[in-house]
Amino acid sequence: MFEYRLVSFSEEHTETMYDLIKRTLTGTYSSIYNTDFIDYFLSYNEPCNILSDSKNGHSVLCFSNRLLIGTGCVVNTNIRRVFVLPEYQRNGIGAHIVKYLEDKVKKNGLSFVELYAMLPVVEFYKKLCYTELFDCIYKTSDGNPVNYMRMIKLLR
Repeated sequence: MFEYRLVSFSEEHTETMYDLIKRTLTGTYSSIYNTDFIDYFLSYNEPCNILSDSKNGHSVLCFSNRLLIGTGCVVNTNIRRVFVLPEYQRNGIGAHIVKYLEDKVKKNGLSFVELYAMLPVVEFYKKLCYTELFDCIYKTSDGNPVNYMRMIKLLR
């Protein structure tokens, strides 16, 4: 086991956060989703969007020593941008990040969180007591549908 810590996002980490997202998307999802969808998702997570979401919500970074190994963000009730480097997955880091973000929402007096999950992580969120709301479809530029899931969790 290794040690890690969560810290609040600061602007100086924008590019490092984007690199982590890019590495995780291409390393984990490129065998599942086509290039068009990966490109769409990379554009959704561009540095300008990272900064905007961090200003409008709260982003967290997870470090092991000085290495950024995970991240997550919440804006209002929407959890987004939860990524953990592939080699650090399945160690409870993602669950810790999500719990941290849920606590931020609860502290703001809100009673639920929601997110959009890529299909490979739906089971991960179900283990964290998220419920599937409905299936979403993104049509790539070549017309191929890409499925993902909208999920919700009531906070107690």
